[in-house]
Amino acid sequence: EHQVTNRVNAQSAPDVFQDVLAFHDNQYTDVPSQHYQMELHSYDIASGIETRLTNQVSYKQAPKLNADYILFLSNHGCDPSTRYNLSLMSRSTGEATVVAECEQDAETHSIGDFYAAWVARPAGGQGKDVFVRDLQGGVTFRIDSTGVGNQYFPHTDDDRVVWQDDRDGRREVYMYTFSSGQEECLTPDGWEQAWPHLRDGIVSWCDYRHSQQWGWNADCDIYVYEIATGVERRVTAQSRAWRPRFVDSGWIFYVQRIIGSHYKLYAHDLVSDGILTSDGHVIP
Repeated sequence: EHQVTNRVNAQSAPDVFQDVLAFHDNQYTDVPSQHYQMELHSYDIASGIETRLTNQVSYKQAPKLNADYILFLSNHGCDPSTRYNLSLMSRSTGEATVVAECEQDAETHSIGDFYAAWVARPAGGQGKDVFVRDLQGGVTFRIDSTGVGNQYFPHTDDDRVVWQDDRDGRREVYMYTFSSGQEECLTPDGWEQAWPHLRDGIVSWCDYRHSQQWGWNADCDIYVYEIATGVERRVTAQSRAWRPRFVDSGWIFYVQRIIGSHYKLYAHDLVSDGILTSDGHVIP
């Protein structure tokens, strides 16, 4: 374990891509003088060098990065300033493009190698729908089927995006494949599934079939699902208020909500537990 920052003000919302860590830094805010500014920083894990990435009197927060871009929230140009747009910044030039306007209230954004995804209000709409940015083509589009119900937590990786969807009255995990234009529900049973993540062809989510509970704060279990084979496995032995993260290099990181905003952190070796093979496949 290594402490990256040691400053009086808060540094939050870290995201990692290869050897680079990005986060937002609140050291620039001075409340008594009504100077409200939060900037993005990066930290090179190999060299230990920290770099300030932005410099503008506004709040920038929750960065997500890949090799070429950083996707982040910003209140620059928003009225009121409590609203945020979603901006995409080139890591090489520092130039930023707004991909979701302030009034769309974009949230739960993610970025992969070829696509970025988030949920936001459509023009003139109220509910949250899934939007995708083709990073190579420079085009943003909405997944039309998400116009029904509310969607959250879209995560994209290579050719697919997964998200949480309540169009049928309960939360389920859906997946859209960009190359084929096909969409499917990965969890078509009678119970809720929520909080999905996707990396390297493995989807993780929280599954309520064992607890038989409902709702955002209910008890559930971590599951992993391999897209190529359709094989799924239960990871946790007891239902709790779990929240999964990515599966990567044979491990999954997840948190347990204790009370309010308090959480415990867990790292689980899925290979040693016989849930994954050493080359990353889910074992039936």
